[in-house]
Amino acid sequence: GLLVTGKGGAGKSTIAACAVLGGQGFCSDDFVALERRAEGLFGHCLYSSLMLTTAQMTRFSQLADGAVRLRTDIFSKHMSPLASRFGDQIRQTLKIDAVAVPQIVADPVSALVPGSRAAMLRAIAPTSVFSSPWREAERVRFLFDEVGALTPLVYRSGSDFSRISQPLKDRYGLAV
Repeated sequence: GLLVTGKGGAGKSTIAACAVLGGQGFCSDDFVALERRAEGLFGHCLYSSLMLTTAQMTRFSQLADGAVRLRTDIFSKHMSPLASRFGDQIRQTLKIDAVAVPQIVADPVSALVPGSRAAMLRAIAPTSVFSSPWREAERVRFLFDEVGALTPLVYRSGSDFSRISQPLKDRYGLAV
């Protein structure tokens, strides 16, 4: 599986929504628990839902069924549950083989291209600061040893939404 990480608004949830609608497997959006095992790094599903903005809810109307508008004083997103409609695509645990930093591009075609380890670690470090159960030294060691050992990629998210999930299909095949 692919761990997509980056700043808010970078395109992570759009990639996830396109992946689900494109028939790909799905582990988690916004929150994922990472576990180190002898055979590699694994992500665990905490919530089988997508967190989408109002604009994304309009664009991905297939995900609006059952969506709940969250408190606007805390979040400006809707929570779209996936289990009832896309349960066969939800993966409770997924082995992670690469980390992608999203990049929105004007080209209609989306692509996964080689990225830099430094950019990958810069993108994931701030997201794990508040969510890590470990002390600072343990968190930094985990990021460099485990996440830093994965393949760094850039997910160039194109303007043709119907083809955003194509790089996932090319890399992993149709997961369902």
